[in-house]
This record gives sequence, structure tokens and C-alpha cells, in this order.
Amino acid sequence: ATSASSSYDGPHTLAGKNIGHISAARYKQNVTRVTFPRLYGPGTTLLTKVDNPRHRFDAFTKDAPHLHVDDGFAALLLALRRSSKTGYIDFKLPQSLLLPATDVEKIRQGTTNLSPRVRRAVEWNDYLQAPFGQGKSEILRPSSDLTSPNDLFATRTRMPCASQCTSKYVPCEPSAFDEVVGTSQNVTTECKFVVYAGNFSEQLESIPQAVGPAYRGLCRVAFVSKSSALVQRLAHEKWQQQNGDVPYAEMNGRINHNGWILLWPSLSLKGFSVGDASLLRVDPSRLFSPAVRKALFLGSTFDAYSRISGRQAMALLAKVDAPGYRQGERAYRQHRSGTHLSRWVHLDAAKPRHAAFMAGSAFSEAVGAVNPSTFARGAHHSKKQVHFYQQLAHWVHMNQGRPQFEIDRTVFKTFPFEWIAPFFLVHNLEMEEARILRCEWLEEHLSWGIEQVSGQLEELSLGFVLGQRKTLNILGSDMDNSFHNDGWTPFLHPERQGEVLADESGGEVFIHLLKRKGSTT
Repeated sequence: ATSASSSYDGPHTLAGKNIGHISAARYKQNVTRVTFPRLYGPGTTLLTKVDNPRHRFDAFTKDAPHLHVDDGFAALLLALRRSSKTGYIDFKLPQSLLLPATDVEKIRQGTTNLSPRVRRAVEWNDYLQAPFGQGKSEILRPSSDLTSPNDLFATRTRMPCASQCTSKYVPCEPSAFDEVVGTSQNVTTECKFVVYAGNFSEQLESIPQAVGPAYRGLCRVAFVSKSSALVQRLAHEKWQQQNGDVPYAEMNGRINHNGWILLWPSLSLKGFSVGDASLLRVDPSRLFSPAVRKALFLGSTFDAYSRISGRQAMALLAKVDAPGYRQGERAYRQHRSGTHLSRWVHLDAAKPRHAAFMAGSAFSEAVGAVNPSTFARGAHHSKKQVHFYQQLAHWVHMNQGRPQFEIDRTVFKTFPFEWIAPFFLVHNLEMEEARILRCEWLEEHLSWGIEQVSGQLEELSLGFVLGQRKTLNILGSDMDNSFHNDGWTPFLHPERQGEVLADESGGEVFIHLLKRKGSTT
């Protein structure tokens, strides 16, 4: 028998030295004892006690030797090849395989030349700390590539270059919006809030005039096809007005139509990848200036939603956040079931709430459990994706043969999908947690590949991402009645159970879902 440590959390063995001696002497067994130091390298996260992608850790510990995971497997195989000696053997790892503590400190300080294998482990650790980068365009690339097709742990989804989800360790995917990023950022430098939409039909001839006066700091941006009848007509008119001095290529972002700034990507809709088709709805952050705080995306029924007035837009944007209040400052009426009696309940003090994003709930509370097949009915979608999500709901319910005591304490009896309506979305472009959530959403949607039809049904992928966060206990359930009965779902601290995550301003981070009132569909 070979006893080896699981060793990610430090040196220990499954069978102690004394037990090994007793087994060898009394029961005439051959026992080999193997003790590993702390492991490092790609894949070591699988050895952690909690397989949580949001759990932050550091692969290198100060003042401790380390063993590369590949050498650990090799040493374990070597220990199994016993010599002619019988009884108890305490297998000693060759010192040449260990990374000394002094070298670990040099790695931390960046003062040593690293071997390719150690460099790859360091870069893998850095990647795990920030899989979606720092929210900036990281062009400098390391010496190693973490996307090798032969590496099970490095098959990462390539994110669009026009998103804020790129990492210097994973090549980004060229996007149809790459050429328009600089222009779109320049035309929104004076904007604090942006209302935007996308219509890439070549038959588009006009965008309706918005109702009501304009609001200072609120801009409207429409992403359209450069081959559309609207762009062709307006570009020709502007070219004539400028006496041919401005070429068509420089008119992108310079045409204003009925209060909308027109921008067009380099490709038509037929040339869009899944990432291109999903970028506007899921992660528009790089398309706007850093001065833009929040962006309101208008989804389906383009003509109707493009008429939204400045007042209506500002009212929606104002709902993203909610101010805090003092102890006893607010109260709500609580009715006693089965009677006409009620009482006023005063609420505890609350911190300000800041939403990573805001949308509308797809269903009212009167509707029972909605499965992925029901949600996707009548829309273009990936059949594999829906089938997987459908099975996932049953897997959680079945608990995969877990003990009864563990089933009884399971919080979710089925997978907790969170369904949103796709009509509008408000993105918080200032909050880091909002960026990470957008990237998780985009990664999940892109991971299903080309079966996604023209980027349809991104909210199906979001429903899974939010449900996954709930099962990992980093996203809570709807909070109390203190904020007008709307759905406020808190982000939970990944390392402090039950504590709502706070942002840099001291407020608490939430997802805000406007609930449907009195609807049954």
C-alpha cells in the first residue's frame, strides 16, 4: 500500500508513520510512506477543499519548499516501484525536484530568472487570480501560452478583443467592433450616461425621434450596419455638404440622426461571430468612454424602444442604486394571515445599495418553477445548451447519491436559475464586480460555440451564471421588503459566509430585478 498526502494545504500523510510500522510488522504488509510538500503548477486548484472559481488564493507560500505537480505524480509512481526491501519504507523525495523556499521568495520579488516550467506555473497562478484581466486592453504577452490544446486545464474560451474580459495570458478573438472602439469612446467622452441599441438590418431607413427634451450628460448611441439604407443615405448627404472633403471611412461617429449618434462595425451581420452578436447586450464597456457611468441597452422592438424619452431613461437609470437609511427611518405594513389585522414593522438601518446591473424579471411570482426548455421555447437557441441545463436541474435534485443528512441540508432542491426579460438592461460600468459578472456571462455564452444562433438568447446563459453563483454561495436570494418589494439579490463575500459584498464607496453590491406586477406570463 502507498500512503500519499493530498498536500495542497501543506505537508501531511494519510497514514501516520506509526501506523505504517505496525501494519508492516504485525500484518506483514509492505507499506510505503510518501510525504509531499505544497504543490504548485497548472491544475493544483483541483486539490483545494472548495472547488470555487471565485475563491482567491496564492499558489506560492512564503518560507516553504514547493513541488511541481508533474514531479509529484512522477514521485508517486516511483514510490510504487518497490525495491527488494520489504516491510516499511519512508520514501524520500529527491531534493533536486523541490523548489527551495529561498527561490520562492525570489519569485515573489521578481528577482530571479525562472525556468520555463516555473514561469508557466507563476503565470498560471496570476491567470487564476484574474482570469478576465484587469479590465484594460493587455497587449503584452508572456513567454508561455496558457491555451495549449494538449493541456486539460488551459482550454480557455477566447474572449472578444472589443470586450473588457481579455487576459494577457489568453489570445483574444478579433471582433467586428475592434475598429470602432476608439471612435465610440471619443464620441462619448462628454457622456455620463448612455442609452444605446443595435439594429444591423440593411433595410433600416430611419430611427424614430426620441420623445421630450434632451438631458445633459445623457447620450444616445445606435450601432447600425454600414450597408444599411440609412447610413448610405446620410453618408452621401454629408459627403455632398462637405464638398467631398470627408471620405466615407471618416464619417463613422460623425453622423447624428434624430438625436442618435450612429456608429457601425467593420462587418455586416452575416459576418458576425457569436461574440460580435452578443457584445452589445452582454459587455459594452469598452465601446464607451471611461467617463460613462451607466449604460442602458434597449433590446427587442427597436422602433418602439428607441422612442424612450430622456425622462424615462433617467428614471430607469436612477433605479439602479438605492440610498441607505437610518434605524427606524423606514417601515412596511405586515398583514397577519387569515385576518384583517396588520402592523407596521420598522426596518433596521441599511447601507446604500449599488446594482451591478438592472433588468426586468421574466416572470411574476405567481408563476411556478420555470425550466430551461420552457424559457427557451419559441426562440433560437443551442439545443445542446438547453439540454444540458435541463439535465442540470435534475442532477441537483437527485443529489447524485449523496448521504441523506447532506440532502436534508441542501439549500437548493433544483438548480436555481434566475430568468430575466431581455427588453432592457442597465450596466454599471464603474463597478469591478459588475465587469467580472459580465465576463462570466460572456464566457458561458461563448463556450457553447457556433450553435448559438446570431447571439440569440443570451439571457439563457445569464440564468445559468446567476444560478451557479447561488450554488457557490456568492450570490444570495432576494432581500427584505425595504426597497419597494423589487428584487434585490446581494453579492456575498466569497470568504465571509453570509456577509454582503461591499464596494469601494462603502455601499453593498446587488443585482436589481424589477418584478412584474400582477402578471402571470
